[in-house]
Amino acid sequence: MRRWGGALAAAFVLACLAACSTDNSGQNPTATSLDHGDGSVSTAVQGEQLDKADAAGLESKLKATPGDLTAREKLVGYYFEAQATDIPKSLKPADVNADTIARDRHLLWLIQNAPGIDLLSSAPMGLVQPTPDTTGYVAARSAWLGQAGAKAPPRVKGNAGIFFAQTYDQRAFDLLTAAEAGDGQNPTWPGALGDLYSARTRTASPGSAAMTQASASAVDEMEKAWGLSGSANTDPRLSQIAKLAVVAREDDKAVQYATVLLNTFKPGPGQSPLAVGGPIHDGNMVLGQVALHKGDRAGAEHYLIKAGASPGSPTLDRYGPNFSLARDLLVAGSRDVVLKYCDEVAKFWSDPKLAAWRAAITAGKIPDFGDNLWN
Repeated sequence: MRRWGGALAAAFVLACLAACSTDNSGQNPTATSLDHGDGSVSTAVQGEQLDKADAAGLESKLKATPGDLTAREKLVGYYFEAQATDIPKSLKPADVNADTIARDRHLLWLIQNAPGIDLLSSAPMGLVQPTPDTTGYVAARSAWLGQAGAKAPPRVKGNAGIFFAQTYDQRAFDLLTAAEAGDGQNPTWPGALGDLYSARTRTASPGSAAMTQASASAVDEMEKAWGLSGSANTDPRLSQIAKLAVVAREDDKAVQYATVLLNTFKPGPGQSPLAVGGPIHDGNMVLGQVALHKGDRAGAEHYLIKAGASPGSPTLDRYGPNFSLARDLLVAGSRDVVLKYCDEVAKFWSDPKLAAWRAAITAGKIPDFGDNLWN
């Protein structure tokens, strides 16, 4: 089983990884849609279909022709698939990280010799991560520092920016901003910047000017990425934009995108419950937050219950819903409505902490909802 959501060091999802989300549309983009002209991502995806003998043949070929980009791109895909595939532990190689290390060896060569290819901005497959291959990561970091100088082409700066975004390095903001300025039709750069600003929103003090500014910047960049990607109403970015617009106090914009979500994803013939559940929850939650901003507590309660009536989704079922509106209504005194919401979401989310939160709410407390204020 391929795991497109492989572990990243950062606690946020890079734009190109977020583009692979299936929570809204139920569809992953094709490899071609992640290429911007060079076909390297498509070639790597082809490499995922190789068997061990095929990979060994390509490795042997590279000894004679080390500059064969196609072979290296295919091997990146092969080793990515190999390290991400569920197999019995008894069949794992002695070094469980051997496939990752092999992939990173080819990625390092590509950074050094072809730093502008699309594959190097395609996370997680084309990204050397801080763990488990620490040595490979240090080498990749050094290589990117050498490649991403002031005179580097925009796509090289952008690829380097996505690499540095893993550790929230300020270089990521600078490099991605430069890439966006020089390669303005590529949605990857504003998408990655949007995710960086979103991460900054999470670390800012609640209600602070820094939080408002970071969320507003995230909305601006994500809107650019959405527009450059075709402005599809099924784009997973729309939920992010709507939720961040609320944090930025851009209520009109939040209502705009929440309404698009609810008009696009409706239960009924031709719509999978797994595809509509996330947008139904997020759209209603956002409308409820806007209602509360306007002093309409009854309206906010109404939307919270509608959000809780979502049929769930792969993301909601695993990580749980966003409790921002529920938290705000608890502060406003709407305990019974929030308890009902907890009962509704328990139908698709079975995490034990939900029961603990419900018990705390019943006791008149406001739980610490942690990451569920940002899901």
